[in-house]
Amino acid sequence: MTVSITQPLAWDEDLKKDHDGEQKRFIYLDAMCELAVGDPKPVNPNEELKWVDIEDLPDYEHVPPGVKLFQKLGYLNYNREFKNP
Repeated sequence: MTVSITQPLAWDEDLKKDHDGEQKRFIYLDAMCELAVGDPKPVNPNEELKWVDIEDLPDYEHVPPGVKLFQKLGYLNYNREFKNP
């Protein structure tokens, strides 16, 4: 998949245990992009990656930095419950 960055937004970080049980620091770089070529594919074949409508975001699990970004963009309602891993 190839994307074109249309607008840099922000960055955030999260300190948590990875799948291997080791504590790691994750850095999230957030940007608005346009799809240039291809389709999204997960790195891990056991995970699912797909396009969803903004109004359906509360129905999915999100990492804490993703929740903060989606709330900042108005994509997640502060008063609505959502899934968190």
